[in-house]
Amino acid sequence: MTHHPAQTLRFLVPAILLTAAGLFCTALALDDPQSTESAFYSVLANVLLVLGVINFAVHSVAVLLRRHEMWRNSHFTEVIETEE
Repeated sequence: MTHHPAQTLRFLVPAILLTAAGLFCTALALDDPQSTESAFYSVLANVLLVLGVINFAVHSVAVLLRRHEMWRNSHFTEVIETEE
């Protein structure tokens, strides 16, 4: 049985980890702005933060689609007409 991505947190956990790593790289970049590693950490932080935001967005869409799917299943029933 496969689970919905919103149930497995397949996108939420990477989003949290990528965002945390991006914030850590931002702190490293701001620690010593004159160092040569600062530019590398700054670029890496931006990439990680963008990937984290994308994963948050995908997780949000997955949750919304799951709720919509559950709502449709509970509110709409298929009417089958039989000829008797």
